[in-house]
Amino acid sequence: LAHVQGTDEIQRAPPPNSIPWLVQPAQIHAPPAAAMQAVKESVRRSTTLTPDEEQWVDDGCLSRYIRAEEGNVTKAAKRIVSTLEWRRKTKPTEISCTDCANDHRAHDLRVIGVDRF
Repeated sequence: LAHVQGTDEIQRAPPPNSIPWLVQPAQIHAPPAAAMQAVKESVRRSTTLTPDEEQWVDDGCLSRYIRAEEGNVTKAAKRIVSTLEWRRKTKPTEISCTDCANDHRAHDLRVIGVDRF
């Protein structure tokens, strides 16, 4: 529900599919296969991937990084290599939170709003 400014009227919010700026998953186009292959080859030339890293650098990962760099294959590859270096140094999959181990409700996450993607 939303208040219409300057009136006493209350309007019901439109359904999500009628919001023009909301992008539906079917509208998101995957980068061309050639771009994804070029990024993957560039990453492999830049660094040796472990089996876990090889699994992490999947089509979804490649697609996200290429979209983030607006189709720039070189920048996307550099960004993936940088992320891999960070993951090797910080080992995010091995981090454990003692608060979470003691109480699974220790951290609270509230999703507010809508993402374009």
